Amino acid sequence: MDLSPNVGMNMGHRMTVQEKTMVSLLRFVVEILLFAGTFFSLMSFVTNDDIKSAPKIKKLQIGVKKRVESCETKSKKGDVLHMHYKGTLEDGTEFDNSYKRGEPLSFTLGSGQVIRGWDQGLLKMCEGEKRKLVIPPDLGYGSAGAPPTIPGTLPSLSF
Repeated sequence: MDLSPNVGMNMGHRMTVQEKTMVSLLRFVVEILLFAGTFFSLMSFVTNDDIKSAPKIKKLQIGVKKRVESCETKSKKGDVLHMHYKGTLEDGTEFDNSYKRGEPLSFTLGSGQVIRGWDQGLLKMCEGEKRKLVIPPDLGYGSAGAPPTIPGTLPSLSF
């Protein structure tokens, strides 16, 4: 839209001070709206729809973060494990942290005391080894989640 000083005026007529002020104000408002539209379109907001449409992992992903030099025995079903962990949602939000509590979690591996992703992902682990587990919902808290901290719509959890 052309907002030159003669817009809407008959040929030969000059704009009044009020008309010039209105055109300047209109120009300013249009520039602000264009700037705001560009700014907000560049910002990314994660909505529930974004989470629902995010690619979902289907299998447990296990990564070794720290190996140990010698491993005489590996963890097996029925072993009592004592471990520290930090749990995060897919967006990186921390939902649990045993380090902050200053006390490791103790549980019997394979007994169902923890989520199934842990029971599976911590098998054959050496003492002192560190792993990263990315756990799909069906091996974590399922579609219900664990409200209010862990929504059921999340594709995965990381530990």
